[in-house]
Amino acid sequence: MRKFIKISIIISFFICGIRVFADNGKDCKYTFWEEPYIHPKIIQDLNTWLSDTGDQVVAINLIDSQDSNRYFGEIKIRKIPGGYPFVYTEDEENGMFGYQYIGKTSSGIYILYISESEGGGSGVFKSLMLATIEKDKGVYFDENSLKITNSRERLIIKKLGEISLGDRWSGDLKVERNKLIIGEDTGWFSQQRESKNKYPKGRVVTIDIK
Repeated sequence: MRKFIKISIIISFFICGIRVFADNGKDCKYTFWEEPYIHPKIIQDLNTWLSDTGDQVVAINLIDSQDSNRYFGEIKIRKIPGGYPFVYTEDEENGMFGYQYIGKTSSGIYILYISESEGGGSGVFKSLMLATIEKDKGVYFDENSLKITNSRERLIIKKLGEISLGDRWSGDLKVERNKLIIGEDTGWFSQQRESKNKYPKGRVVTIDIK
């Protein structure tokens, strides 16, 4: 019987993609494309600040972060014709931050289209985030036995990196197997960027991550 339960849990995880049976017995399921959505503030914490470069925060535990006080706030949804919804938070002080799910590569990498604007500013900065979601184990302290074990289930969203697209970039985006198709820029500043753009008609990027 125990073996059957264990096998069922493993099957559920792989079928649903983002699913884990936590040690508190709660069945958790979060997605980028339908309810319950991964909170945009979690993705915002992974995102590099506009004033910085490189990667700072690279991993967050979804199980303990969803519905936490740290990532509290209304999730807003904007329907995108022909695409997945834009999931975001917005307020006058902090501006707007959100993501749209573009697709998943055949190697298991999620591609998110990021839009962010600072409070009071006119810029809307676009980028692409590459991320994975994987099971992990954290430590658990048993006060009765005075033993620490790595038996606490975690579900980690891990940022692999970002591709900057620029202020008010707009265009088609698509994932086909391990190819990321970035279409022609038709955004507000596309003409100003055209002379600096090596790929004015778009580009096909191979995602070669082992």
